[in-house]
Amino acid sequence: MGRCGAHHLWLRASVKSVPAETLLGFAARQRAHGLNGRPNYVWDATNQRRTLGRFGWKANQPSVRQQIAPATWGDKGLPSSLFPRQNCADVHTLCRQEVPGNDPELTDSQWDDLETWTLGLAAPARRNWHDAEVQRGASLFEPAQCGHCHVPTLVTADVYARLPQLSRQMFLAYTDLLHEMGEALSDGRPDFDVGARDWRAPPLWGLGLSELVNERGALMHDGRTRRAHQVPAGDLMLRATAPALRHRQRHRPCRRA
Repeated sequence: MGRCGAHHLWLRASVKSVPAETLLGFAARQRAHGLNGRPNYVWDATNQRRTLGRFGWKANQPSVRQQIAPATWGDKGLPSSLFPRQNCADVHTLCRQEVPGNDPELTDSQWDDLETWTLGLAAPARRNWHDAEVQRGASLFEPAQCGHCHVPTLVTADVYARLPQLSRQMFLAYTDLLHEMGEALSDGRPDFDVGARDWRAPPLWGLGLSELVNERGALMHDGRTRRAHQVPAGDLMLRATAPALRHRQRHRPCRRA
């Protein structure tokens, strides 16, 4: 069993509304640069077809609506019209005896409300954007080629019927394909078209306040790192960021023993 933390729920509508052709174009450009970014194709249980995965650590969910249903069923034990059976194992005798409050417990109208609420969540605004240290970090992002995987900007579809206000909107994404991250990050669990060592490049939103809000930093899929600079990186990124790291070492305040 792999250990995974929960994803942020921000900007789900924007991510969902990016045309599939845009993401496939990113994959083609990454291959041209010798990178292995690629999409995941998953099963859309609502529409009964195979489609592009959008959400989750391995991009194994095609839509916010479908992501809600297994989450409420698996984590909360609430059946829906998509997963109508009670989530009770044979040993859960009290669970099997309990009379459901609704049939299903997550009604379609509640499911609609949860989807709408989730789709409308905005990402935190960028802070201290004009600070010299922040600008120095931004100047390293491109030469380190971080943007090949964490694509800085995406544009929503010309028409997004679910929330028309989000049509033709550019947003700062810093995501959005899967990459093979090595055996050290394997969870031993393939998922549709991707392997155990494949992970979606998560959006780089809200990192500055994550430690304050959560009382501790918890980055990567399993929370193994506490600071952004501890995230495993390739030799290319280390070479590109070495000048900034040396600058930080030279100028940080000395600590007394």
